[in-house]
Amino acid sequence: MNRIQYPPVYAGLGVLLITSVAAVMTSQLSGVGSVTAILFWTILYGAGLACGWQFNQTRSEALKNLTNVIASLVLLLFLVALASYGIEKAFLLLLIGVQAARNFTLATRRDFYYSYVISLILILYAASLSKEVLFIAYIVVYVLAGMFTLMADHIDDTLARAQGGDREILIRRMSLPIKGAGLACSVTILAVLLYLVVPRPPSPRVHAFPAGGGWTYDNQEWERQAKYDNHRNSGSSNDFGMSDAFRTQQDNQADAVQGGAATYGGFQKTCDISKAGVELPDEIMFYLQADLPLYVRAKTFDLFDGRAWKKSRVQGRTVENKDGFEIDAAFRGYGVGQTFTIEAAMPSLLLSAYRPVMLWFPGNAIQQEGDYVLRASGSLRKGTVYSVLSDRQELNGRPYSSGEGLRDASKYLQLPENLSQRMRDLGSVVTQQAQNPLAKAEAIETFLKTNYSYTLNTVLRGPDSDVLEEFLFDTKQGHCEYFASSMVILLRCVNVPARFATGYAAHRENTITGYYEVRQKDAHAWVEAYIEGYGWMTFEPTSSFEIPRGSRNVFAASGIAAYLQDRMVQAVRANPGAWWAEMLGKLLKILNRLWSMLQELYAALMSVAQSIIVWLKGSGWIVLLLLLASFGIALPLFKLVDNFSRRFDLEQVRKKDARQFIIQCYHEMEKVLSGKKLLRRPFRTPSEFAPLIKTRQPHLASSVDVITGLFNLARYSAFPLSAADADNAFKAYSHIVKHVDRKQKQQR
Repeated sequence: MNRIQYPPVYAGLGVLLITSVAAVMTSQLSGVGSVTAILFWTILYGAGLACGWQFNQTRSEALKNLTNVIASLVLLLFLVALASYGIEKAFLLLLIGVQAARNFTLATRRDFYYSYVISLILILYAASLSKEVLFIAYIVVYVLAGMFTLMADHIDDTLARAQGGDREILIRRMSLPIKGAGLACSVTILAVLLYLVVPRPPSPRVHAFPAGGGWTYDNQEWERQAKYDNHRNSGSSNDFGMSDAFRTQQDNQADAVQGGAATYGGFQKTCDISKAGVELPDEIMFYLQADLPLYVRAKTFDLFDGRAWKKSRVQGRTVENKDGFEIDAAFRGYGVGQTFTIEAAMPSLLLSAYRPVMLWFPGNAIQQEGDYVLRASGSLRKGTVYSVLSDRQELNGRPYSSGEGLRDASKYLQLPENLSQRMRDLGSVVTQQAQNPLAKAEAIETFLKTNYSYTLNTVLRGPDSDVLEEFLFDTKQGHCEYFASSMVILLRCVNVPARFATGYAAHRENTITGYYEVRQKDAHAWVEAYIEGYGWMTFEPTSSFEIPRGSRNVFAASGIAAYLQDRMVQAVRANPGAWWAEMLGKLLKILNRLWSMLQELYAALMSVAQSIIVWLKGSGWIVLLLLLASFGIALPLFKLVDNFSRRFDLEQVRKKDARQFIIQCYHEMEKVLSGKKLLRRPFRTPSEFAPLIKTRQPHLASSVDVITGLFNLARYSAFPLSAADADNAFKAYSHIVKHVDRKQKQQR
């Protein structure tokens, strides 16, 4: 394999390798660890490639020995990583380390190709893990560096094949053209524009269910209990006999961790709604990969004392891992798949869209409560990945599942002992026109959404005040816990079983990455009511909130615009006094106006397109056919008129000046031959052009020789030309025109 001779190859390859390694480090580490790792590998790779160019010139034995030392250290680190972190991270370290060692003796184009492939593997691996928008910067840099490097490789190949004086000229003159960098940028910009405006086809909905992330949640006691529960219940997922072991575990199970989701009261054992309405941080808790936005549930509560929700003792079981956790063995269907990637420490509650039927989780056992709340054996750590398949049906956009029956309606009809009569009367008044449980639930939901406003700035009159009474009859504003609690109690007042559910609203999709970014502030409370014939159904009574519905942005631009708008709004709200937040707010208003104008333009274009389609379906197609027929007649007529006009112009010149006539005949011949893809380039003389014509059209040889010879005389000499010469030129031109016209007719 040829030795590398062009130094920019090393520069381009260095940017490729460092970019791909930095992308991997960013996807694997965070904070100071990520920055430190990127700096370390950048220095090592830069020094290695500099030494590689020196080795290319000197073949230094010292550099060979240094490569062997680094490779040995990498192999040792690989064995340590294999024992500590598993095969995936160990192999990744091996790949990066071996390349770092190889850089010190990289001298041939074969080495270059191997390194290029390794950089491609690394960037693709990082892309498969990354869920951050900033990763797009790595992709752009990698693509631009790749184009630069391949151009440099082409130049290097040209140098390798050049010899003697040619080689000296190339060395002096050859450099990466500036227009090449411009071309790379233009291609990148064009690709981005196409991505933004070209309609996107719907997802093929092919599910994968990964689980892992480098953590395991094995618990031997739970596994033994799972085997016991499985034997006792004969594998039935609907027969829960809660053992003493499960009850003890449930009582002792911590529902919160230090930091992370611990700030939201809806995930605690007791949810005091008077303390739940706090402004939560904007920190990302997890990424969700799903085909549609969802409410993902963490807990449900059934007992309310007027201020706080608690959970009664529920039946449950412990489930063991048999190629996944089978929650409902009887389920048959496609379901809705979800993959969760945990980004911050979270409670042991395993989130899922209601109703989970299958779980893939890195542990040997989990707990399932009777209301399909799932728990791991420990708090969830950052990097954990698990997947869920849920039985989720819809009625007019409202999720429900009929797989969970109503075993004990009394606990879902429980009311606080001090519940006032006007609260009971309010439920009856709101639902007086409703004829069935579903209509009653929808009436209460609509009543709360339309008559009350959402706010986190709630102030109670006193520590002993009745929270819901004050909300419903006095302040008429509050946070989601007030709305959901009110709806549950009002439903129970009219004898509709209901429960209080908490979790996250996963509705903020990052169109670029394809993941839903779920943040602390997306923690939410809603209502599940039991509707006969449907099962447990989701209701959303909070004003300014809607149940997430499946919708697809036809254009990536619209999804990206919505995402950027949301992030800008959150930044402005989080920094109300900052000067840059004020500027950002003004910019946001301008961008909103611009986006509205673009949407109006798009709507107008769609309206025009629809009008045209309607017109074509009516009488328009007849008019279109007539136009096409007219065009079919007009085209030959135009050609006939054009030929006649050319001949007329030639005749006029022929009468006045034979020399000028011959020159014009030659130019007309060039126009005719250009239609046969015979075009005379500016650097080619007529005498050089004639052999090319005769090679491709040998039957025109005599006519071409005649008209070319006369043209040279007319154009470049003072030799007198007669009318006979003009006649000969015209005959040669006419012969060429007739032949070309005949060939075109035969081809048609």
